[in-house]
Amino acid sequence: MNLINSFSNFARNNNFLRSLIWYADSSNASRTITLNGTPTQSNEGSGVIGVEFDNPSDALVITDTSVVNFGTQDFTVEFFIKPANNNYGTVFDSRRTVSINNNFHIAWNNGTISYITNNNSGNVGINGSITVGMWSHVAVVRSSGSSILYINGIATQAAIADNRNLTDVGSLYIGKTYDNDNYSFNGKLAGIRVVKGVAIYSGSNITVPTSALTAVSGTQLLLNFRATAVPTVV
Repeated sequence: MNLINSFSNFARNNNFLRSLIWYADSSNASRTITLNGTPTQSNEGSGVIGVEFDNPSDALVITDTSVVNFGTQDFTVEFFIKPANNNYGTVFDSRRTVSINNNFHIAWNNGTISYITNNNSGNVGINGSITVGMWSHVAVVRSSGSSILYINGIATQAAIADNRNLTDVGSLYIGKTYDNDNYSFNGKLAGIRVVKGVAIYSGSNITVPTSALTAVSGTQLLLNFRATAVPTVV
């Protein structure tokens, strides 16, 4: 795995070499991504390709903290998810220590996906329901100091006040908690996009993407895993 990660670092600024890496960042930022454990490319058919996490140490790691250093800006974090079981698992984690505030994480547990952010005033969270073994589209959007969670195009609840200054962040871990393997996600992800400064979606209902995600203004991270399509959701 160290050899693979070394090649990824070397290929970062070479478009041809980057095309050989299935987990390469397709945004204009061309972030370096490190494989932790053995996450694998998962071909779902019909042009849909994702990443599978089936070992506790599996994760995609982006050490460039500017990816999720949102401050108080608008942002969008979206992805397709297919949990393999109901066990608790961290899907995204921007924390660098458990006691640090002004960061966020997204977690899955027993049918519920949660966006959680905190500061000295306590935690703020939004929850939504998804189904084990089925693909779902998830989007967390903050706009003008309010955050909302969409599941398969429908807002799970009214927007909540969220003016957290998300600057005290560490490396972005996708698939596990930043500091141990005890709270790892077991399942698959596809079509991951992180956008800073732009709330892509608004309203109580949105249109779920039906083709491979593209870089829009403010895109900090774009992972299609060589897919030409995205999962179909119900």
